[in-house]
Amino acid sequence: MHLDKKGAAAPAGRRDATVNDMKPREITQTIWSFATLKIPPEPGLVSRLSGRAVTTIDEFQPTHIARLLWSFATLRLKPEPRLVKALSEKAVSRPDGFKPDAIADVFWSFAALEIKMEPRLVAALASRAMAALQTYTGKKAAVTLWSVSKMGLWREFGLVHGLVQRILSNPEPLDPTDFGKVLWSLSSLGIQEHAVTLIEDLATLAETRMNTFGPEDLSTLVKGYALVGYSPTAGQLSAIWKRTLMVVADLNSENLSDYLWGHAKLEAVPDARLNQELVNRTMITINQFKAEQIANALWGFAVFDVNLDPSHMNNISR
Repeated sequence: MHLDKKGAAAPAGRRDATVNDMKPREITQTIWSFATLKIPPEPGLVSRLSGRAVTTIDEFQPTHIARLLWSFATLRLKPEPRLVKALSEKAVSRPDGFKPDAIADVFWSFAALEIKMEPRLVAALASRAMAALQTYTGKKAAVTLWSVSKMGLWREFGLVHGLVQRILSNPEPLDPTDFGKVLWSLSSLGIQEHAVTLIEDLATLAETRMNTFGPEDLSTLVKGYALVGYSPTAGQLSAIWKRTLMVVADLNSENLSDYLWGHAKLEAVPDARLNQELVNRTMITINQFKAEQIANALWGFAVFDVNLDPSHMNNISR
């Protein structure tokens, strides 16, 4: 709720007047603050700010566009079509103003919100990204690669190739969450056979950083290996299993499903202790499992030749 200086609710007319005085920086900063604080704004406020953004679109800079889209995506709020159209057209009119961070944020926002990018916007930003590739960090390249893959932009092969090469030359800044996403991207685009060196380098780097991987990071990594057809070395598997034992109590149904499916696909059988911990965690979270996740878990245990006792099967069948 909007409050005045005395803490009372401000009248609607005053709220409208305040929004109507806002410049692009203030509009963007307001939505960005809600996103950063993880507080969903009132729908009415979002609508008024969106309307004001459309009205002042000529004053928007590339940083405003990228930050506003990022804020909506972080809040998991789909912008109104009129706002998407206005921001897209403005971006197309001045793509040279977009820096790598802004390009990555725009691609990521459209991908995360599952909004189709206009072909003109894709072409403009892809061209700008290609021109600035040498300034990309491995992290930004990974985010952009995932976004391009998520949106199915297979025709942007030049950009994809450049992003892969950039990650290969500068993988150090990658976060644990990025490893599985990059592997998924390579598989989704069908280019894993052309990125063998990158996959091997990622696997080597992941092993050295395994103590920083969380439950979701581990499950997406293992699933990613399976998707690209990479067989981890004994040392890499050992590191994964050791880390899994440390965080197994935090695995949720999706994590378990991906983790077990990936291992089964790779025909990589965990040791007896880890298998028992995975069974126990599966039984604890079984009520969270969807049908496909149950199928993946059962397939994994079958490949591992784990003996599920009748009580386990009864819990699953419920």
